[in-house]
Amino acid sequence: MTEIQLTKLQLANYVCDELHKEMPFDLIFNQDEFGPFMEIIEASNLDVGFPVKNIGDKIYVGVTKDNSNGIYQALSSYIKEHDHPSSDIDRFIASGEFDKAFNGVFGLPVGVVKALGEVS
Repeated sequence: MTEIQLTKLQLANYVCDELHKEMPFDLIFNQDEFGPFMEIIEASNLDVGFPVKNIGDKIYVGVTKDNSNGIYQALSSYIKEHDHPSSDIDRFIASGEFDKAFNGVFGLPVGVVKALGEVS
């Protein structure tokens, strides 16, 4: 696949992107990629079968129409569970801090809130 060390999430996204190819084909991993790939597949508890061949320092995983859906389900479930907002603004919104800041800027002034409290 690549010479760059991928995170599990990056690896799962990469493999999902590869599954659109005309089948059958082989996914080609190095050992550092194959281990995390298998961890994701095994953790899915899905019955996903595929042939595996070691050729030199590469590991070939056979992808066919029969197993591609299972591989995709395992990887997409992992992605859904582990893909979190990556931008600063997404994290800011997800943390609830945006709502607090928005309220502070656009909420009623403290004097008005107190006055309304006294009226009711």
